[in-house]
Amino acid sequence: MAPSLFKGLAATDETTWCAELGREAPERLRAHWEHFVTREDFAWLAGVGINTVRIGWFFWSYRTETTPEWCFRECVERGWLPPRFQ
Repeated sequence: MAPSLFKGLAATDETTWCAELGREAPERLRAHWEHFVTREDFAWLAGVGINTVRIGWFFWSYRTETTPEWCFRECVERGWLPPRFQ
């Protein structure tokens, strides 16, 4: 997550960030996901000869009893989860 997302908050990670923002968190997180890395970024990487990108996977991708429902649902709706995790 970009450091600018934490400005003015006591949160130190994604979990505390979501807890602190409460109902506002999903909208802000979706906006972050939509604009943090774009197609143009990948085009630039390819243009300078980079042909591999490691994409980190956040722990909320795996449903547990503490996974916020909105986050897991977002992952499923976007097709980010393999069927075995849904």
